[in-house]
Amino acid sequence: MNPVNFSSSQSFNVACLSLVRDMEKPFLDFAKIVVKELVHLPERTYLVVLPEYCWRLTPWEDLQPFLRWIQWKIPDEMTVVLGTKEFPLSKTINKVTNNAIVLTKQCIYYSPKNRILDDEVRQGLFPGQNVGVIPLPRFNLAIAVCADLWNHTLLHNLVFNGKADIIAVPAWTATTGTRERVKQLWHSLALTRSAELGVVVAVSDHHKDFARTKVGCTTIITDPSQQDREFPEKEFVSRVITPVNIDEVRKSRQRWIKKGLIDPDEIESASSEQMMDRAC
Repeated sequence: MNPVNFSSSQSFNVACLSLVRDMEKPFLDFAKIVVKELVHLPERTYLVVLPEYCWRLTPWEDLQPFLRWIQWKIPDEMTVVLGTKEFPLSKTINKVTNNAIVLTKQCIYYSPKNRILDDEVRQGLFPGQNVGVIPLPRFNLAIAVCADLWNHTLLHNLVFNGKADIIAVPAWTATTGTRERVKQLWHSLALTRSAELGVVVAVSDHHKDFARTKVGCTTIITDPSQQDREFPEKEFVSRVITPVNIDEVRKSRQRWIKKGLIDPDEIESASSEQMMDRAC
C-alpha cells in the first residue's frame, strides 16, 4: 500500500472492506477480526464501509451489545458503516427492516434499506425510510443500501437537498449469472451515480460465493474529481482504500452544474430533513 501525501485539510482515506462472518466460527472471532482491521487501517482513514448482510445469521440480540465495544475501539475521527442487520427499528411498529449500522465515536445511526427485493419481502422484511444525510466533521455522509443505489430520486434528494458528499453503499450482489456481467453493471452504475451527482460512491460487496449463487465482487470507490482512475482489475476484490479530497469533489459537482450536466432542480422531492434513528 503506497503512502498518501495529503495536500489539503479536507483529504483523507475511504476504505471498503469485504469482511463477512463465517457462520461456522464463533461470533466473537469475527467481531475481533473487524476491530483488528479497523484499528490497523492507514492514518487518516475517516470512512470505512462493510458489506450488506456481513453479519449473516448473527442474532441482533448478540450483535447489539458489541456495537458499543466496537465504537470504543475505533479511532476518534473514524466513521464505520458496519454492514447491515435485520431488526425492527420501532418498538411500537413491529416491522423488520434491513438496517445499515453507522458508528461514529459519539453516535450510532441506523438507516433502513428503502428499496427491497422480492426475496427480502418473502423473508418478512419491509422497506424503511432512509435516515437522511449524516453530518460529520469533514464531510456529509449518505447511505444507500444495495438496491437503493438504483433509486435515483432518493439519491438526488440526499445530494441536492441533504448536501451529501459521499454515498456509502453496503451491498450483496448475489447472482445466478456471470460474475463479469454483474461487476460491469455495478461498476458502471457506481461511476454513473458518482458523475451525475458529483459525489464519491463507496460500494462494499461480498467477495466469496455461496452454495447456489455467485457474488459480483463489485467493491469499488468512485470519485468524480479523479477521472483518470481505473476500475479494479482483479476478479476477487476484498479491500479498496482510496484517498479523497472533499474540496475537489465539491468543485467537480459545481463544475458539472455550471456545464449543464447536473441539474439540482431536476427532481422535486421532499426535504431530506428527517428524524434520524440514532443512539448517542
